[in-house]
Amino acid sequence: MSRDYLDVEYSATARPMTDYPSLLAAHLASKWDIRSGQSLLDVASGRAEMSTGFTSLGLRVTALDASPEAEHFAIQGGADFISGVIRPNEPMPVADASFDVVFCKSFVEHLREPINFAEDCYRVLKPGGKVIFLTPDWESNHRIFFDDVTHVTPFSTVTMQQLLVLSGFENVISYRFRQLPVTWRYPAMNAVCAAIAPLVPSRTTRKFLRWSRELMVCGVGIK
Repeated sequence: MSRDYLDVEYSATARPMTDYPSLLAAHLASKWDIRSGQSLLDVASGRAEMSTGFTSLGLRVTALDASPEAEHFAIQGGADFISGVIRPNEPMPVADASFDVVFCKSFVEHLREPINFAEDCYRVLKPGGKVIFLTPDWESNHRIFFDDVTHVTPFSTVTMQQLLVLSGFENVISYRFRQLPVTWRYPAMNAVCAAIAPLVPSRTTRKFLRWSRELMVCGVGIK
């Protein structure tokens, strides 16, 4: 019998809880004008760390995940919960035009048909709503991308741009960023990290070094 992905890959032992998701939620909310009172759908919410971060900012968050463990985390974090599996050509169990923001982190790389999913995100957004996708950057992660057996679709800033444009979104922006909050506050630190990144071993366990080398792609689009 296969084991639950969330229970294995995101166990407290494998990935201890940190304050990073709350910092990231606040950073994205500030950068992309996500405001208190808006409704946000967190797809593949997992341990609901991002959901919790967004609820702390005053958003009305609904978490969607297939894992039986996910509901507990969502409710604990102050979010509503919907159980659902993302499958090609099957809509999410969410009504049309019902959210101001659709967010997912580290999920689209698990999909063989990401355009179908992005189109469904477009469906559930209100007019003028935003989609925000975060996924590992292939160019900086290619040596370790397939260390996760469930990864199937790598992304660059180019393919993320294509994904959102082909799915109907407008004003699309696709960019790379480091998962180091210090680089968000002090741009000069980005230059330091970029300088040392080529020297960092692929599977280092030192967080500052790892996140200097491993970048994320962020794609944002408007309905």
